[in-house]
Amino acid sequence: MKETDIGFERFEEDFCAQNTFICGSTATLQTEVATQLSRLNASGNTVFVTDPYLFPPSADSTYQADLITLLKGLNAVKITYCAKSKGNSTFFQQMQTALQSVGTVLDFTCQLDDCHDRFWYCPETEKCVIFGTSLNGIGRKICRIDMLTTEETAELKQYFVHAGIITNGGNNGT
Repeated sequence: MKETDIGFERFEEDFCAQNTFICGSTATLQTEVATQLSRLNASGNTVFVTDPYLFPPSADSTYQADLITLLKGLNAVKITYCAKSKGNSTFFQQMQTALQSVGTVLDFTCQLDDCHDRFWYCPETEKCVIFGTSLNGIGRKICRIDMLTTEETAELKQYFVHAGIITNGGNNGT
């Protein structure tokens, strides 16, 4: 076991090698991001996203098309976007319509608006991927993508419970 930099958590020696991915300028939403999000096993389940810049005001058409493909590829029944606001409301509504065509509901809640990091959490599978940048920043600078441990995911779940977004016993939201 080795200790993390701050020494509060203990991980197996090979944890970072198996669960951390560093991506740089060659990363795209359709390559590295799709691969990392596939680890959620979200097909037929719910995904909560805490990325305040997922729907940026100045999203270009490539990002919009890539995000639609990426979110459709999750095959989730419901995706709940957790932020202070929808950001670009027009883009959000376009995404809702595109996802409805494949049977995915895109929902919004401002109940959990104080997340800094970009968590993608699937309560049914109890898995979570965290991005060091918003998806619209992938490929611009080097960033880190991590799969949270079981313990970290359980702790994150408590923030969703405390915010009233999910119940402690239920996994798929309210």
